[in-house]
Amino acid sequence: MSDRGVEFITSWVPKHISADNYPVDGDIKAEAYAKECVADAQKTGIPVDEIEGDMGDIETYILEAMDDAFALKWP
Repeated sequence: MSDRGVEFITSWVPKHISADNYPVDGDIKAEAYAKECVADAQKTGIPVDEIEGDMGDIETYILEAMDDAFALKWP
């Protein structure tokens, strides 16, 4: 278990994901966000395996965060 991997993604997502920038094609944007997240994690020395070991697939996690953000805007 990696506390720093969990802390990284749970702090990264709210800084980058919001209902206001929710795209029409969420899958494509989720893939782009995932690549950005991985690059940012690697810059801080956190490997993808460290995040995905606890949180699951990064792209799936981000897509779910996007869906949650959108749901809050449109109840």
